[in-house]
Amino acid sequence: MKATTSLFWAMFFVTTSFAQSNFDSTFTKYFRRTNGWTAGDATISIPISPDSILWLFGDSYNGNFSNNTIPCWPNARNTVVLQRKSNPSQLKTLQNPNSAIKTFFKGSEIGNDTFFWPGHGYRYLDTVYIFLNRYHESATGTLAHLGTFLAKMSPYNLQLFSIQALHPTNDIIFGRWVFIPTTNDYAFIYGNKKFTVQYNNQPLEIWKPFVARTAKNNPLAPWKYKSASGWANSPSQAIPISDYGVSPGFSVIRRDNILYLVTQQNGYLQCGAGKDIYLLKGGVAHGDPFNQRKTVYQINTDFEGNDLSTYNAFSHPEWNHYQQGLLVSYNVNDPADDLIFDGCPFQCLNGNTRNADTYRPKFIRIPWAVITDGWTANRSDTEDEALTLNAEEFQLFPNPTSNQLSISLPLIPSERFTINVLDLSGKSIKSWIFEPEDAGQIISVDVSALPKGIYLLEIRFSAKQLRKKFIIAPKL
Repeated sequence: MKATTSLFWAMFFVTTSFAQSNFDSTFTKYFRRTNGWTAGDATISIPISPDSILWLFGDSYNGNFSNNTIPCWPNARNTVVLQRKSNPSQLKTLQNPNSAIKTFFKGSEIGNDTFFWPGHGYRYLDTVYIFLNRYHESATGTLAHLGTFLAKMSPYNLQLFSIQALHPTNDIIFGRWVFIPTTNDYAFIYGNKKFTVQYNNQPLEIWKPFVARTAKNNPLAPWKYKSASGWANSPSQAIPISDYGVSPGFSVIRRDNILYLVTQQNGYLQCGAGKDIYLLKGGVAHGDPFNQRKTVYQINTDFEGNDLSTYNAFSHPEWNHYQQGLLVSYNVNDPADDLIFDGCPFQCLNGNTRNADTYRPKFIRIPWAVITDGWTANRSDTEDEALTLNAEEFQLFPNPTSNQLSISLPLIPSERFTINVLDLSGKSIKSWIFEPEDAGQIISVDVSALPKGIYLLEIRFSAKQLRKKFIIAPKL
Protein backbone atom coordinates (compact mmCIF):
# COMPACT_ATOMS: atom_id res chain seq x y z
CA MET A 1 0.00 0.00 0.00
CA LYS A 2 1.36 3.42 -0.96
CA ALA A 3 0.20 6.95 -0.26
CA THR A 4 1.72 10.34 -0.69
CA THR A 5 3.53 11.55 2.38
CA SER A 6 1.47 14.71 2.80
CA LEU A 7 -1.86 12.96 2.37
CA PHE A 8 -0.88 10.14 4.68
CA TRP A 9 0.40 12.52 7.34
CA ALA A 10 -2.89 14.40 7.29
CA MET A 11 -4.96 11.22 7.54
CA PHE A 12 -2.77 9.47 10.09
CA PHE A 13 -2.56 12.13 12.76
CA VAL A 14 -6.16 13.06 13.32
CA THR A 15 -5.49 13.55 17.01
CA THR A 16 -7.73 15.15 19.62
CA SER A 17 -5.99 16.60 22.67
CA PHE A 18 -7.47 16.27 26.12
CA ALA A 19 -7.49 19.39 28.30
CA GLN A 20 -4.28 21.27 27.55
CA SER A 21 -2.08 18.36 26.49
CA ASN A 22 -0.94 18.48 22.89
CA PHE A 23 0.45 16.22 20.21
CA ASP A 24 4.19 16.86 19.63
CA SER A 25 4.63 16.58 15.88
CA THR A 26 8.26 17.75 15.97
CA PHE A 27 9.40 14.96 18.27
CA THR A 28 7.28 12.40 16.46
CA LYS A 29 9.01 13.23 13.17
CA TYR A 30 12.43 12.51 14.69
CA PHE A 31 11.47 8.82 14.63
CA ARG A 32 10.37 8.65 10.99
CA ARG A 33 13.47 6.85 9.70
CA THR A 34 14.35 5.03 6.48
CA ASN A 35 17.51 3.23 7.67
CA GLY A 36 18.85 1.61 10.81
CA TRP A 37 16.00 1.39 13.31
CA THR A 38 12.94 2.27 11.25
CA ALA A 39 9.93 1.27 13.36
CA GLY A 40 9.17 -0.47 16.66
CA ASP A 41 7.46 -0.27 20.02
CA ALA A 42 8.34 -0.02 23.75
CA THR A 43 9.97 3.44 23.27
CA ILE A 44 11.95 3.66 26.53
CA SER A 45 14.63 6.31 27.04
CA ILE A 46 17.64 6.48 29.36
CA PRO A 47 19.83 9.59 29.66
CA ILE A 48 23.52 8.64 29.83
CA SER A 49 25.05 12.14 29.57
CA PRO A 50 23.79 15.70 29.25
CA ASP A 51 23.78 15.30 25.46
CA SER A 52 23.18 11.55 25.00
CA ILE A 53 19.97 9.54 25.26
CA LEU A 54 19.65 5.80 24.73
CA TRP A 55 16.30 4.74 23.27
CA LEU A 56 15.27 1.11 23.78
CA PHE A 57 12.72 -0.53 21.51
CA GLY A 58 11.06 -3.93 21.57
CA ASP A 59 10.11 -5.73 18.35
CA SER A 60 11.68 -3.59 15.62
CA TYR A 61 12.49 -3.17 11.97
CA ASN A 62 16.21 -2.64 11.36
CA GLY A 63 17.48 -2.05 7.83
CA ASN A 64 16.86 0.15 4.82
CA PHE A 65 13.22 0.67 3.84
CA SER A 66 11.79 2.92 1.15
CA ASN A 67 8.37 4.38 0.34
CA ASN A 68 7.51 4.39 4.06
CA THR A 69 6.77 0.67 3.69
CA ILE A 70 7.93 -2.18 5.92
CA PRO A 71 7.32 -5.95 5.93
CA CYS A 72 4.55 -7.36 8.07
CA TRP A 73 6.94 -8.98 10.55
CA PRO A 74 9.75 -7.26 12.54
CA ASN A 75 13.30 -8.56 12.10
CA ALA A 76 14.62 -7.70 15.61
CA ARG A 77 13.28 -8.45 19.10
CA ASN A 78 14.96 -5.37 20.61
CA THR A 79 16.99 -2.39 19.38
CA VAL A 80 19.12 0.34 20.99
CA VAL A 81 19.32 3.79 19.39
CA LEU A 82 21.52 6.76 20.38
CA GLN A 83 20.15 10.29 20.17
CA ARG A 84 22.04 13.55 20.80
CA LYS A 85 20.20 16.50 22.30
CA SER A 86 22.45 18.75 20.26
CA ASN A 87 21.15 17.11 17.05
CA PRO A 88 17.95 15.25 17.96
CA SER A 89 16.88 14.44 14.41
CA GLN A 90 19.95 12.25 13.85
CA LEU A 91 19.56 8.78 15.38
CA LYS A 92 22.29 6.14 15.44
CA THR A 93 21.30 2.47 15.67
CA LEU A 94 23.73 0.45 17.76
CA GLN A 95 24.98 -2.84 16.39
CA ASN A 96 25.02 -6.16 18.17
CA PRO A 97 28.65 -7.26 18.83
CA ASN A 98 27.84 -10.00 16.33
CA SER A 99 27.13 -7.76 13.35
CA ALA A 100 25.08 -10.46 11.65
CA ILE A 101 22.39 -10.18 14.35
CA LYS A 102 19.77 -7.42 14.11
CA THR A 103 18.70 -7.83 17.76
CA PHE A 104 20.99 -5.96 20.19
CA PHE A 105 20.47 -7.88 23.47
CA LYS A 106 20.74 -11.56 22.63
CA GLY A 107 22.57 -14.39 24.34
CA SER A 108 24.21 -17.11 22.28
CA GLU A 109 21.91 -19.72 23.80
CA ILE A 110 18.69 -17.91 22.93
CA GLY A 111 16.75 -19.01 19.86
CA ASN A 112 14.19 -17.05 17.87
CA ASP A 113 11.37 -18.12 20.16
CA THR A 114 13.13 -16.94 23.35
CA PHE A 115 14.16 -13.32 23.56
CA PHE A 116 14.67 -10.18 25.65
CA TRP A 117 12.31 -7.22 25.69
CA PRO A 118 13.82 -4.08 27.23
CA GLY A 119 12.81 -2.36 30.42
CA HIS A 120 14.06 0.92 31.84
CA GLY A 121 17.51 1.62 33.29
CA TYR A 122 19.90 4.29 34.50
CA ARG A 123 23.49 5.41 34.52
CA TYR A 124 25.50 5.43 37.73
CA LEU A 125 29.10 6.60 37.48
CA ASP A 126 30.83 4.55 34.77
CA THR A 127 28.08 1.96 34.14
CA VAL A 128 24.73 1.99 32.37
CA TYR A 129 22.33 -0.55 33.90
CA ILE A 130 19.43 -1.77 31.74
CA PHE A 131 16.71 -4.17 32.89
CA LEU A 132 15.65 -6.84 30.42
CA ASN A 133 12.78 -9.28 30.65
CA ARG A 134 13.12 -12.64 28.98
CA TYR A 135 10.17 -14.33 27.26
CA HIS A 136 9.36 -17.51 25.40
CA GLU A 137 6.80 -17.35 22.62
CA SER A 138 4.92 -20.54 21.78
CA ALA A 139 3.80 -21.54 18.32
CA THR A 140 0.35 -20.14 19.13
CA GLY A 141 1.76 -16.76 20.21
CA THR A 142 1.42 -17.29 23.96
CA LEU A 143 4.13 -15.52 25.97
CA ALA A 144 5.78 -16.97 29.08
CA HIS A 145 7.94 -14.70 31.26
CA LEU A 146 11.26 -16.42 32.04
CA GLY A 147 12.75 -13.89 34.44
CA THR A 148 14.33 -10.47 34.72
CA PHE A 149 17.94 -9.80 33.71
CA LEU A 150 20.36 -6.92 34.09
CA ALA A 151 22.55 -5.68 31.24
CA LYS A 152 25.65 -3.57 31.90
CA MET A 153 27.06 -1.18 29.29
CA SER A 154 29.77 1.44 29.06
CA PRO A 155 28.42 5.01 28.88
CA TYR A 156 31.49 6.03 26.88
CA ASN A 157 31.82 3.57 23.97
CA LEU A 158 28.44 1.83 24.55
CA GLN A 159 30.11 -1.58 24.75
CA LEU A 160 27.90 -4.29 26.21
CA PHE A 161 29.71 -5.76 29.21
CA SER A 162 27.35 -8.48 30.41
CA ILE A 163 23.80 -9.76 30.83
CA GLN A 164 23.10 -11.38 34.22
CA ALA A 165 19.99 -13.00 35.65
CA LEU A 166 18.32 -11.42 38.68
CA HIS A 167 16.81 -13.42 41.51
CA PRO A 168 13.19 -14.69 41.20
CA THR A 169 10.60 -12.03 42.03
CA ASN A 170 7.35 -13.95 42.61
CA ASP A 171 6.04 -13.31 39.08
CA ILE A 172 6.43 -9.53 39.43
CA ILE A 173 8.02 -8.16 36.26
CA PHE A 174 10.45 -5.56 37.57
CA GLY A 175 12.40 -2.98 35.59
CA ARG A 176 9.41 -1.24 34.02
CA TRP A 177 10.83 1.97 35.49
CA VAL A 178 13.82 2.95 37.65
CA PHE A 179 13.83 6.03 39.88
CA ILE A 180 17.18 7.22 41.24
CA PRO A 181 16.66 9.47 44.29
CA THR A 182 18.96 12.30 45.16
CA THR A 183 20.04 11.88 48.77
CA ASN A 184 20.46 8.18 49.48
CA ASP A 185 22.07 5.13 47.96
CA TYR A 186 18.87 3.46 46.71
CA ALA A 187 17.57 2.69 43.27
CA PHE A 188 13.79 2.23 43.31
CA ILE A 189 12.79 -0.44 40.79
CA TYR A 190 9.15 -0.43 39.69
CA GLY A 191 7.36 -3.45 38.27
CA ASN A 192 3.94 -4.98 37.83
CA LYS A 193 2.16 -8.28 38.13
CA LYS A 194 -0.84 -9.73 36.33
CA PHE A 195 -3.97 -10.55 38.35
CA THR A 196 -7.26 -12.07 37.21
CA VAL A 197 -10.41 -10.34 38.45
CA GLN A 198 -14.10 -10.66 37.64
CA TYR A 199 -15.55 -7.93 35.42
CA ASN A 200 -19.15 -8.16 34.21
CA ASN A 201 -19.09 -11.80 35.37
CA GLN A 202 -16.14 -12.49 33.10
CA PRO A 203 -12.47 -13.04 34.04
CA LEU A 204 -10.30 -10.02 33.23
CA GLU A 205 -6.52 -9.74 33.54
CA ILE A 206 -5.19 -6.52 35.05
CA TRP A 207 -1.70 -5.35 35.98
CA LYS A 208 -0.98 -3.96 39.45
CA PRO A 209 2.18 -1.89 40.21
CA PHE A 210 4.88 -2.81 42.77
CA VAL A 211 8.16 -1.24 43.89
CA ALA A 212 11.43 -2.58 45.30
CA ARG A 213 14.64 -0.88 46.32
CA THR A 214 18.28 -1.87 46.09
CA ALA A 215 21.75 -0.35 46.04
CA LYS A 216 22.04 2.00 43.08
CA ASN A 217 25.76 1.24 42.73
CA ASN A 218 24.99 -2.50 42.51
CA PRO A 219 21.44 -3.48 41.51
CA LEU A 220 22.50 -7.14 41.75
CA ALA A 221 22.70 -6.69 45.53
CA PRO A 222 19.80 -7.94 47.69
CA TRP A 223 16.48 -6.17 47.18
CA LYS A 224 13.79 -5.08 49.58
CA TYR A 225 10.14 -4.96 48.54
CA LYS A 226 7.40 -2.58 49.61
CA SER A 227 5.17 -4.59 51.94
CA ALA A 228 2.27 -3.96 54.28
CA SER A 229 4.69 -3.38 57.16
CA GLY A 230 7.45 -1.43 55.40
CA TRP A 231 10.23 -2.95 53.29
CA ALA A 232 10.50 -6.75 53.32
CA ASN A 233 13.27 -9.09 52.20
CA SER A 234 11.03 -11.46 50.25
CA PRO A 235 9.10 -10.64 47.06
CA SER A 236 6.30 -12.85 48.36
CA GLN A 237 5.57 -10.10 50.91
CA ALA A 238 5.33 -7.35 48.30
CA ILE A 239 1.99 -5.57 47.97
CA PRO A 240 0.58 -3.49 45.09
CA ILE A 241 1.12 0.24 45.52
CA SER A 242 -2.17 1.13 43.83
CA ASP A 243 -5.65 -0.28 43.57
CA TYR A 244 -5.74 1.04 40.02
CA GLY A 245 -4.52 -1.15 37.22
CA VAL A 246 -1.64 0.00 35.05
CA SER A 247 -0.53 -0.80 31.53
CA PRO A 248 2.26 -3.36 31.03
CA GLY A 249 4.69 -0.45 30.59
CA PHE A 250 4.51 2.61 32.86
CA SER A 251 6.76 5.26 34.42
CA VAL A 252 7.09 7.41 37.54
CA ILE A 253 8.03 11.09 37.76
CA ARG A 254 8.39 13.63 40.55
CA ARG A 255 6.90 17.10 40.34
CA ASP A 256 6.66 19.64 43.20
CA ASN A 257 7.83 16.94 45.63
CA ILE A 258 5.00 14.56 44.70
CA LEU A 259 5.38 11.28 42.81
CA TYR A 260 3.15 10.66 39.79
CA LEU A 261 2.71 7.46 37.80
CA VAL A 262 2.19 7.79 34.04
CA THR A 263 0.23 4.94 32.49
CA GLN A 264 -2.39 4.16 29.87
CA GLN A 265 -5.75 2.50 29.71
CA ASN A 266 -5.04 -1.11 28.84
CA GLY A 267 -6.62 -1.80 25.47
CA TYR A 268 -5.25 -5.38 25.30
CA LEU A 269 -3.94 -4.58 21.79
CA GLN A 270 -7.48 -4.12 20.48
CA CYS A 271 -7.79 -1.43 17.85
CA GLY A 272 -9.71 1.58 19.12
CA ALA A 273 -9.36 0.59 22.78
CA GLY A 274 -7.00 1.96 25.42
CA LYS A 275 -7.15 5.58 24.28
CA ASP A 276 -6.84 7.31 27.66
CA ILE A 277 -3.45 8.28 29.09
CA TYR A 278 -3.67 8.46 32.88
CA LEU A 279 -1.78 10.13 35.68
CA LEU A 280 -1.88 8.51 39.14
CA LYS A 281 -0.97 10.68 42.11
CA GLY A 282 1.18 9.22 44.89
CA GLY A 283 2.86 10.67 47.94
CA VAL A 284 6.29 12.06 48.66
CA ALA A 285 7.93 8.70 49.36
CA HIS A 286 8.48 5.67 47.12
CA GLY A 287 6.02 3.05 48.29
CA ASP A 288 3.31 5.56 49.17
CA PRO A 289 0.09 4.46 47.43
CA PHE A 290 -1.00 5.96 44.13
CA ASN A 291 -4.64 6.41 45.12
CA GLN A 292 -5.95 9.11 42.76
CA ARG A 293 -6.24 9.03 38.98
CA LYS A 294 -7.14 11.41 36.18
CA THR A 295 -7.02 11.39 32.38
CA VAL A 296 -4.45 13.78 30.94
CA TYR A 297 -4.74 12.93 27.24
CA GLN A 298 -7.13 11.10 24.95
CA ILE A 299 -5.72 9.46 21.83
CA ASN A 300 -7.66 9.51 18.57
CA THR A 301 -5.15 8.13 16.07
CA ASP A 302 -6.28 6.19 13.02
CA PHE A 303 -5.00 5.00 9.66
CA GLU A 304 -7.25 5.57 6.66
CA GLY A 305 -10.30 5.74 8.89
CA ASN A 306 -9.53 2.59 10.91
CA ASP A 307 -8.40 2.73 14.51
CA LEU A 308 -4.99 1.38 15.45
CA SER A 309 -3.97 -0.40 18.60
CA THR A 310 -2.42 2.11 21.08
CA TYR A 311 -0.53 1.08 24.19
CA ASN A 312 2.15 1.62 26.87
CA ALA A 313 2.45 5.38 27.31
CA PHE A 314 5.88 6.22 28.75
CA SER A 315 7.38 9.46 30.06
CA HIS A 316 10.76 10.93 29.08
CA PRO A 317 11.65 13.43 31.83
CA GLU A 318 15.12 14.07 30.40
CA TRP A 319 13.23 16.06 27.75
CA ASN A 320 11.23 18.10 30.28
CA HIS A 321 10.66 21.70 29.31
CA TYR A 322 9.76 24.43 31.79
CA GLN A 323 7.04 25.79 29.47
CA GLN A 324 5.96 22.84 27.34
CA GLY A 325 5.90 20.30 30.16
CA LEU A 326 6.46 16.53 30.22
CA LEU A 327 7.27 14.55 27.07
CA VAL A 328 5.28 11.28 26.83
CA SER A 329 5.27 8.66 24.08
CA TYR A 330 2.72 6.04 23.17
CA ASN A 331 2.96 3.11 20.77
CA VAL A 332 0.69 2.26 17.85
CA ASN A 333 0.25 -0.99 15.98
CA ASP A 334 -1.88 -2.68 13.35
CA PRO A 335 -2.06 -6.31 14.53
CA ALA A 336 -0.84 -8.45 11.69
CA ASP A 337 -1.93 -11.89 12.84
CA ASP A 338 -5.09 -11.56 14.93
CA LEU A 339 -8.33 -10.98 13.06
CA ILE A 340 -10.65 -11.11 16.07
CA PHE A 341 -10.37 -7.35 16.59
CA ASP A 342 -12.92 -5.55 14.45
CA GLY A 343 -12.00 -2.22 12.95
CA CYS A 344 -8.24 -2.66 12.53
CA PRO A 345 -6.72 -1.61 9.19
CA PHE A 346 -5.36 -5.18 8.72
CA GLN A 347 -2.87 -4.07 6.08
CA CYS A 348 -1.25 -7.52 6.08
CA LEU A 349 -4.46 -9.43 5.49
CA ASN A 350 -4.04 -9.35 1.73
CA GLY A 351 -0.38 -8.48 1.39
CA ASN A 352 3.07 -8.67 2.90
CA THR A 353 3.75 -5.02 3.74
CA ARG A 354 2.41 -2.24 5.92
CA ASN A 355 2.85 1.50 6.35
CA ALA A 356 5.75 2.16 8.71
CA ASP A 357 3.90 4.96 10.55
CA THR A 358 1.44 2.40 11.88
CA TYR A 359 4.27 0.98 14.00
CA ARG A 360 6.19 4.10 15.05
CA PRO A 361 5.91 5.89 18.41
CA LYS A 362 3.93 9.10 18.75
CA PHE A 363 4.71 11.85 21.26
CA ILE A 364 2.67 14.32 23.27
CA ARG A 365 3.41 17.16 25.72
CA ILE A 366 1.61 17.36 29.05
CA PRO A 367 1.89 20.86 30.58
CA TRP A 368 2.84 21.04 34.23
CA ALA A 369 -0.46 22.66 35.13
CA VAL A 370 -2.31 19.63 33.72
CA ILE A 371 -0.16 17.36 35.89
CA THR A 372 -0.41 19.24 39.19
CA ASP A 373 -3.87 20.88 39.11
CA GLY A 374 -7.15 19.44 40.29
CA TRP A 375 -5.99 16.95 42.91
CA THR A 376 -7.20 16.60 46.48
CA ALA A 377 -4.49 16.58 49.14
CA ASN A 378 -2.97 13.23 50.06
CA ARG A 379 0.55 14.19 51.13
CA SER A 380 2.32 11.61 53.25
CA ASP A 381 3.69 12.71 56.62
CA THR A 382 6.66 10.37 56.24
CA GLU A 383 9.49 11.00 53.82
CA ASP A 384 12.16 8.45 52.95
CA GLU A 385 14.34 10.95 51.15
CA ALA A 386 15.18 14.64 51.31
CA LEU A 387 13.74 16.69 48.49
CA THR A 388 16.20 19.56 48.22
CA LEU A 389 19.58 19.52 46.58
CA ASN A 390 22.53 19.36 48.96
CA ALA A 391 26.24 18.71 48.69
CA GLU A 392 25.91 14.97 49.36
CA GLU A 393 23.64 14.51 46.38
CA PHE A 394 26.01 15.21 43.54
CA GLN A 395 29.07 13.15 42.66
CA LEU A 396 32.14 14.00 40.58
CA PHE A 397 33.82 11.49 38.28
CA PRO A 398 36.36 10.56 37.18
CA ASN A 399 38.19 12.10 40.09
CA PRO A 400 41.14 12.65 39.55
CA THR A 401 40.69 13.69 35.93
CA SER A 402 42.69 15.46 33.25
CA ASN A 403 40.10 16.22 30.57
CA GLN A 404 36.38 15.89 31.25
CA LEU A 405 34.74 16.15 34.67
CA SER A 406 31.26 14.63 34.95
CA ILE A 407 28.77 15.71 37.59
CA SER A 408 26.07 13.26 38.65
CA LEU A 409 23.15 15.52 39.54
CA PRO A 410 19.94 13.47 39.77
CA LEU A 411 17.83 16.41 41.03
CA ILE A 412 18.07 19.42 38.73
CA PRO A 413 17.35 22.85 40.29
CA SER A 414 14.11 24.34 38.97
CA GLU A 415 15.85 27.60 38.05
CA ARG A 416 18.93 28.75 36.19
CA PHE A 417 22.09 27.59 37.97
CA THR A 418 25.83 28.08 37.62
CA ILE A 419 28.69 25.60 37.81
CA ASN A 420 32.00 27.20 38.81
CA VAL A 421 35.55 25.89 39.10
CA LEU A 422 37.35 27.59 42.00
CA ASP A 423 40.84 27.41 43.36
CA LEU A 424 41.28 26.56 47.04
CA SER A 425 41.16 30.24 47.98
CA GLY A 426 37.68 30.50 46.47
CA LYS A 427 38.70 32.45 43.37
CA SER A 428 36.59 31.64 40.30
CA ILE A 429 38.58 30.19 37.39
CA LYS A 430 35.90 28.99 35.00
CA SER A 431 32.10 28.88 34.97
CA TRP A 432 29.13 27.60 32.98
CA ILE A 433 25.45 28.60 33.13
CA PHE A 434 22.71 25.98 32.74
CA GLU A 435 18.98 26.36 32.25
CA PRO A 436 16.90 23.61 33.94
CA GLU A 437 15.61 22.27 30.62
CA ASP A 438 19.16 22.10 29.25
CA ALA A 439 20.52 20.07 32.14
CA GLY A 440 20.43 16.34 32.70
CA GLN A 441 21.19 13.87 35.42
CA ILE A 442 24.81 13.88 34.30
CA ILE A 443 26.60 17.07 33.21
CA SER A 444 30.10 17.04 31.73
CA VAL A 445 32.41 20.06 31.66
CA ASP A 446 35.79 20.49 29.97
CA VAL A 447 38.61 21.04 32.48
CA SER A 448 41.48 20.05 30.18
CA ALA A 449 42.96 23.57 30.25
CA LEU A 450 43.48 23.53 34.02
CA PRO A 451 46.96 22.78 35.37
CA LYS A 452 47.39 19.87 37.77
CA GLY A 453 46.24 20.52 41.31
CA ILE A 454 43.26 20.50 43.67
CA TYR A 455 40.16 22.55 42.86
CA LEU A 456 36.61 23.14 44.05
CA LEU A 457 33.54 22.45 41.94
CA GLU A 458 30.72 24.77 42.96
CA ILE A 459 27.02 24.58 42.07
CA ARG A 460 25.23 27.87 42.73
CA PHE A 461 21.53 28.68 42.54
CA SER A 462 19.37 31.22 44.43
CA ALA A 463 21.27 31.96 47.61
CA LYS A 464 22.65 28.45 47.86
CA GLN A 465 26.10 27.22 46.92
CA LEU A 466 27.40 23.65 47.10
CA ARG A 467 31.06 22.67 46.75
CA LYS A 468 33.18 19.55 46.35
CA LYS A 469 36.89 19.03 45.74
CA PHE A 470 38.33 17.44 42.66
CA ILE A 471 41.83 16.80 41.36
CA ILE A 472 43.41 17.58 38.00
CA ALA A 473 45.93 14.82 37.38
CA PRO A 474 49.09 15.24 35.30
CA LYS A 475 48.40 14.76 31.62
CA LEU A 476 50.08 11.68 30.19
